[in-house]
Amino acid sequence: MEKPQITAVNENLIKEAGFLAENYGLTRIAGELAALLFLEPGPLSIGEMSERLGVSKPSVSTNIRFLERWQVVKKVPVRNDRRDYYEFIDDLWLAVRAAFESVFQRDVKRLMDVLRSVGTEGGKDPAVAGRLKQAEELFGAAETVLSGLLAGRSTTAEAVREIPVE
Repeated sequence: MEKPQITAVNENLIKEAGFLAENYGLTRIAGELAALLFLEPGPLSIGEMSERLGVSKPSVSTNIRFLERWQVVKKVPVRNDRRDYYEFIDDLWLAVRAAFESVFQRDVKRLMDVLRSVGTEGGKDPAVAGRLKQAEELFGAAETVLSGLLAGRSTTAEAVREIPVE
């Protein structure tokens, strides 16, 4: 059976997802796997993913387990086949939410902790104190918005657009 080819458009999306994942401290392969499964109409086995991306099966296996823990992909049974198959989850919002929870919110919380710990020590100069206060307010607002977005089980793009931003 001939393997389906990845179109040029899909290949660009898969590669960009890999670069994006790397920018946020994840592996390129995890990003590429998520994009590949997002674009697939049905589940793929470890071997099929390995072939399509041109990476080793152990690498696919490690990264797919990571994505499964993040709840971005899920293992699905395929009748009369003992291999493990995976597909992208049904709700894209939940996948995005997992990324926000794991990466963005973690980083914002860490920055907020540092800003709070600096407190008045780092802001003895009035100009520096003003910048620190502004940063704490900005990232505090970001933390609040992210927490609000992540509190829901699922949402739509329309619901996110309706969030008041002043």
